[in-house]
Amino acid sequence: MLRSALALAFAFPIVFMLISSFKPDQQIFADLGNIRVFLPVGHLSLGNHTAVLDRVPAAPPTRMSGDPPSHQG
Repeated sequence: MLRSALALAFAFPIVFMLISSFKPDQQIFADLGNIRVFLPVGHLSLGNHTAVLDRVPAAPPTRMSGDPPSHQG
């Protein structure tokens, strides 16, 4: 029983972050006082995710420690 309660307590913020990442800011704040904040309802989009990918450049692949160094001349 205690483990289940702890699991739920730790799962709520993760569910909130995941669901909120697909909602526009206005909808997140409108749903804060309601159970809808944890549900995937309303206007859902990948807009927040694409905005992050547009702003943050992708890192180049890194060399693994066991790989031999490449000799580019």
